[in-house]
Amino acid sequence: MLKQDAILHTNVNELSQMKIPALKGIGRRNNLLILETIATEGPLLKYDVYKKLKKKGIEEYSTVTRRIDSLKEKGYLNEADRRITARGKRKAESMYGLTWKGFIASLVSGKVRRDVLQVVEKNPLLVIPEKEFVLLVLKDIFNSEEVERIADIILYGYLKTIPNLEDIKEEKLGIWILPAFGEILPSIMKTEMTGEKKDLTKLLDNPRILQYVKDRILPKISEYEKSLYLLSQFFRLLNQVGDFIKELHPEDKPKPSERLKEYLKNIKLEEIA
Repeated sequence: MLKQDAILHTNVNELSQMKIPALKGIGRRNNLLILETIATEGPLLKYDVYKKLKKKGIEEYSTVTRRIDSLKEKGYLNEADRRITARGKRKAESMYGLTWKGFIASLVSGKVRRDVLQVVEKNPLLVIPEKEFVLLVLKDIFNSEEVERIADIILYGYLKTIPNLEDIKEEKLGIWILPAFGEILPSIMKTEMTGEKKDLTKLLDNPRILQYVKDRILPKISEYEKSLYLLSQFFRLLNQVGDFIKELHPEDKPKPSERLKEYLKNIKLEEIA
């Protein structure tokens, strides 16, 4: 498995330089450090990023500002919040968080892959339906080694499938998920999990998950049921009106339009229940 992991990491590094322009050439190291820092810390001011990276060899504040501006322009970062700063004139400055494009690029960092669920949790621009619940469940099902292993495989499949990352619009990134899974499904099936078989019913033993299901998931199911019932009733009505229209003829007296108007006046919704 160690040899296989080493090959996978080598392939990811090669693919990242082919598919992610921000991680190619002389700017690769600084860009990856910035993405990694924001990924693991959550939204930060430019100056906060600089303070954290100064100890890693980035001496000039201007280097960080240029890199962040470039990453924002290319879609890897965006403003996630604003904060009043104590430096110089007190004013609100932008705090930068990962976009989904930035998230994909940040996964090239092993540190990010090892902490991937926390990265999604800390970056508010990474929006998924019922995010809190999804992360709770994933943390309960998989241990950290399993999460990292799955992140490795998914990143490899995604990079192998996509064209240049910067050419894909943010809202179109999801389109490449299915082709990527087609590429990586055999690897996922072979991925070694813990010896213990996953019993998903035990998720409800987690008090937070149980409460979330009761407070958020079950009410939504009831809402969907009501919505679908109303939708089905609407189509039943359309079908009934359609059956009536099938019996109309141009020579009818009264005219077809008049007959239909009369029919619609008298139709009762309970008749189609």
